[in-house]
Amino acid sequence: MKKEFLVIVSILIISGISCNSQTKSDAEKQVTNITSMVKANSPGYTSTNPEYYFKAKINGKDWVADEFMVNDGGGIVGQTKDGEHFTLPFELRYANEGRITDFQNHAVDIYLNDDIGMWGGHQGKMMFTKVEDNYAEGKFYLTGTATGSDKQLAVTDGVFRIPLTRK
Repeated sequence: MKKEFLVIVSILIISGISCNSQTKSDAEKQVTNITSMVKANSPGYTSTNPEYYFKAKINGKDWVADEFMVNDGGGIVGQTKDGEHFTLPFELRYANEGRITDFQNHAVDIYLNDDIGMWGGHQGKMMFTKVEDNYAEGKFYLTGTATGSDKQLAVTDGVFRIPLTRK
């Protein structure tokens, strides 16, 4: 009886390990499939390059987006390969040289792979420094805060150059 019990326990442990590794493998495949589907169905993402970019310093360290998307009314979203992203407020009708946007009224969302995760930028400004028919350049700075924390995030030297489509 004791021997049969050990055999049954051994089978259950081996089955559990096999199922667990299978579930993890399936989960990894599902994450890959979902990520691919989201990218395929998110038109408008542009890889950064010397012509178009989105970058800043976060607490003194360089942060550079690998790609960005310009969504009229939805913002300028810069993101890295590891999922960090900024969303600056943007409406094409307000993309005029010299225009300043105060983040007190139009907040910035920042997601970082840190102990806070989601930061809100309600202190700071963005200014369009150059606007042509097919592109706009600007700069920004802000202080980010997080609900339930007294930590702050200093974003300085923020710059972007984005393509524009005017109708």
